[in-house]
Amino acid sequence: MKRGNVLITGGNGFVCMNIAEYFLERGVNVVTVARHKMQEEAEKELSSKKGEFMQVLGDVLDREFLFSLMNDYDIADVINGAAVTPSKESEMENPRQVMDINCIGLMNTLDAARENRIRRFIYLGSVSGYGETCFTSDVLVEGVSQGNPRSLYELSKFTGERSVQRYRELFDMDAYVARIGDVFGNWERRTGVRSYMSLIYQTTAIARKGGKAVLPKPNRIDWVHGKEIAAEVCALMYTDVLQYDTVMYTDLDTLLANSDVISLHCPLFPSTQGIINRETIAKMKDGVMIINNSRGGLIIEEELRDALNSGKVAGAAVDVASTEPVRMDNPLLEAENIILTPHIAWAPKESRQRLMDAAVDNLRAFLDGRAQNIVNSI
Repeated sequence: MKRGNVLITGGNGFVCMNIAEYFLERGVNVVTVARHKMQEEAEKELSSKKGEFMQVLGDVLDREFLFSLMNDYDIADVINGAAVTPSKESEMENPRQVMDINCIGLMNTLDAARENRIRRFIYLGSVSGYGETCFTSDVLVEGVSQGNPRSLYELSKFTGERSVQRYRELFDMDAYVARIGDVFGNWERRTGVRSYMSLIYQTTAIARKGGKAVLPKPNRIDWVHGKEIAAEVCALMYTDVLQYDTVMYTDLDTLLANSDVISLHCPLFPSTQGIINRETIAKMKDGVMIINNSRGGLIIEEELRDALNSGKVAGAAVDVASTEPVRMDNPLLEAENIILTPHIAWAPKESRQRLMDAAVDNLRAFLDGRAQNIVNSI
């Protein structure tokens, strides 16, 4: 996979810093743009990573600056993270700033990316674009749930997502929306462009002072760590073919409750062992479909069998088992509405051709002195 320099606007925001760190750790060169210089500690940490870290001071409202930047720094891909997240008071004090940065700045970045023939453009959207619908609907369905944004921030994120989708249609840009919800994690701090810290940040700060804080029940879920967002944005950036122009990242409980089909694509770690079990199945929709092409240990097989036989799970397709070859006493052999295959999802001719092509491309690149798909130290 050939990877050029990645530009991240709004590079001083903690979500973008997590994304920059993740890319840099994997040997990707990153250029961040912000109005102010990054904290010395953060700059030092990011500069120590495998990829080259370049920090540029600038303003997304300056079109000429953006056009020159992408050309001068050999930008191949863009992640648009520049945004102002105001409180009501900040919104009243400077309403124009919200729309300028969040909408006009985005349009400038899109135009510069189009002019410089950027390979892929990813816009960091927000569930805030749904506005009050987030609080009146139990389930949000893309293309069905109607957004009802009211604040300028909500309106700007709604407009931003639709603008990216429209540029994709008009100019055949490889542009996508990565819609994220409530994020917390590394590098979170007060910068002046976010009026509120995450509730996780706030409750941790209270706890460090010996205080007590209890989140209201609706706020106990739908939290995603910055590193998880970074990993998914990286996957989105380098996936060859994307079926959807908007991808939403969320927590496990929300995913379980809202999905009609759940397909497992994760390694078998202690944290994922038995991730599909009686408790998680109970959180799913009635009639859900489950697919597992990853590792058999992700599923407690007797509990999936029971869910299939009761009708809670309408059907399952499983290419892997806890013990392979599949033993005759495997509980899934007693399940209804299931397809079992002997770990052959990789076997189609197209998949094998892609494996061979990748191996040849890697060898050619190495011999040409431009090693690619490097996994050392990852």
